Amino acid sequence: MRKIRRNKKGLSEVVGYVLLIVIALSLAVLVYSWIKSYIPKETVQCPDETTMIIKEYKCDNSNKIINITMQNKGLFDVEGIVIKTSNETEKEPSQGLRIVGSYDNTGIIYFKDDAGNLEPRAPGEYYNQEFGYQEYETIKKIQIIVFKTYKGKTLLCGETQTTQNIEGC
Repeated sequence: MRKIRRNKKGLSEVVGYVLLIVIALSLAVLVYSWIKSYIPKETVQCPDETTMIIKEYKCDNSNKIINITMQNKGLFDVEGIVIKTSNETEKEPSQGLRIVGSYDNTGIIYFKDDAGNLEPRAPGEYYNQEFGYQEYETIKKIQIIVFKTYKGKTLLCGETQTTQNIEGC
């Protein structure tokens, strides 16, 4: 009787490939679950109906002061704004306006009461403020970007920004 010899070398190569595939898939699942834990589960965005408009403005060219009355025309409370200006109508506003009496020219304004507590502007409410523009020759364009706080995070609502051309300043 003849004994049939089995080629065990071929079997061990198949086992090696199977183990290699199992290890690669295990690593892929591990990396996927690790990366997935870093992705936020919900995206936080400003509601579309969040906007502040310029109701009216008055320029005092001798003192380089502009008095702006704004109104919350959105459906949600607004905690503050970023107000920027440009001295050209074609140029996107990039320079912050400075509140009269302040040295901060970032253009970031939190709506606060007299005690310094945050006092959001409700829909329909007005906000009036004087800004100095001594650093600039003229003001041709103003942009207002609203920001809100949601679950402890400040959200800049750039999608609903208001831009208006200004005459006489």
